[in-house]
Amino acid sequence: MNIISLVGIAIVACILCITLKPYQPVFAFAISAVAGIYILLMALQPVYELIHSINTLINSVNISSEIYMPVIKIVGISLVIRISCAICKDAGQQALSTKLEFIGSVACIILCFPLIEHLISLVSDILGLEL
Repeated sequence: MNIISLVGIAIVACILCITLKPYQPVFAFAISAVAGIYILLMALQPVYELIHSINTLINSVNISSEIYMPVIKIVGISLVIRISCAICKDAGQQALSTKLEFIGSVACIILCFPLIEHLISLVSDILGLEL
């Protein structure tokens, strides 16, 4: 993945969108959507490589999936929500974007509870407290 070429595609698409939006807003949105999808598709291979590297590291250290899976899920949810919100904002749907941000935050908080429980359990074991 060549970052410079992806940035170039994004800038050209942005200039085209700004130029076309007053005359043909549908085409401007289509250009923006196609450029965005292309950029995301180009990012898939490095993401797969990153996931493989993380799995290799986790397996070599023997960390419990109870600890790292919520973190990975939260990062995934955050990325999906961020991209979805940007798409909604590009389409002029600020209210929908705000609602997506809210539900993403709630989902992340819910996923944090197993980590919080694990942390409280570790602290109580260290302090010799019984819960």
